[in-house]
Amino acid sequence: MHCHRNPCHRNPAAQDLAAAKAFVTWLYAAYATPPGPDDLGRQAKETFSPALLDLMRRDAARTPKGEVRTLDGDPICNCQDHETAGVAVLVTAAGASRATAVVGFRTFGAATNRPYPMPLIPARARISGSY
Repeated sequence: MHCHRNPCHRNPAAQDLAAAKAFVTWLYAAYATPPGPDDLGRQAKETFSPALLDLMRRDAARTPKGEVRTLDGDPICNCQDHETAGVAVLVTAAGASRATAVVGFRTFGAATNRPYPMPLIPARARISGSY
């Protein structure tokens, strides 16, 4: 394929989408055992896109100790006490290098669906925002 006149757009390969699904499934597995995920801890670089992680870290740095951050919710599930059950993940292509993961789960008995925009970074996917 020659791309010198028109931009080349690659379609996300099945393995890219499968890797994104595996990533989100891994992400939610952290909620199964207390204390749950550490959003700014050791795995933060593997979890969030560089831009979102930078925003989260700047927010944490400017928040006085003991106060609630401006970005005050759980950045992944927007749930309390990390109580999730029945996690189901569906990932679809959202362009040449992006995917959207929709995660369904129950928290305190209530059904929830959370969409996540995800850049398909070579060899991995990361969360770039939440709703």
